Amino acid sequence: MIATGEHRLVETPLKGKRIVVTRPSSQANVFIDRLHHAGAEVIVFPTIQIHEPDSWDSADEAIQNVNEYDGCFFTSSNAVDAFYNRLNKIKPFLIPFYLHKMNYAVGSRTETALRKRGCDSISVPQDYRSQEVLSLLKEKELIGKRFLHPRGNLGNGMIKSNLETRGARVDEIVVYRTEEATPDNVGEIVNMLTEKKIDIVTFFSPSSVHGFCDILLKNMRGETEIEEAMKSVTIAVIGHVTEASVQAAGYTAAIVAETSTNESLVECMNNFYLTHR
Repeated sequence: MIATGEHRLVETPLKGKRIVVTRPSSQANVFIDRLHHAGAEVIVFPTIQIHEPDSWDSADEAIQNVNEYDGCFFTSSNAVDAFYNRLNKIKPFLIPFYLHKMNYAVGSRTETALRKRGCDSISVPQDYRSQEVLSLLKEKELIGKRFLHPRGNLGNGMIKSNLETRGARVDEIVVYRTEEATPDNVGEIVNMLTEKKIDIVTFFSPSSVHGFCDILLKNMRGETEIEEAMKSVTIAVIGHVTEASVQAAGYTAAIVAETSTNESLVECMNNFYLTHR
């Protein structure tokens, strides 16, 4: 799906570049707008999709314990939206109590999602990585403290394990499920990769990397063809966790945005092409 729109183009190194965005357009509209403004041709190719968890039982039970929590941890905007949507459905009168708790957020998108809900107590690390959010509590006594951590089904449990070694209790609840998507433009992407007509593929999370690789494995003639097709592609990612997933898949992320924002990734892409002309 080629994303188009009315934009006044500016002269940037991205002008004319064909860029694949592996997120749904509804979750990447700001990023897509910035790429259009820079003169790029954007192809939306969502490699993952978000669903409700298989069961809400454990989440619903934990949600009712609002008075027992000293704070909440959110590592994605998906977790914020899924949590508050569920809260609004089953216990809407508890929303103000959660909004006024201390919330620890990873990344600007997560922070923005919380602020849109009306949250007024948010702590965000300068380095937008999950492990860095723990530094916000490094000077605090955690023995006897209890936290809620709404997350997706693919979460790694790092926040829970680290805080519990310091004496805290962390209730992890799965509020959304990530699955591989089936984009309707798979054939188009495969042909363009084979014909080396794609300049950049962008990834925002490890799951989007896994989804992309799985789709290619199912729709191309083996790893040799995939490797040959990917030789001409520049990979751009947000964060070192996503970069590590790219490396694990056998590729190299040439562009890595240290800061988890749309602006940062576009700036890094511009800078890359300024120095690789």
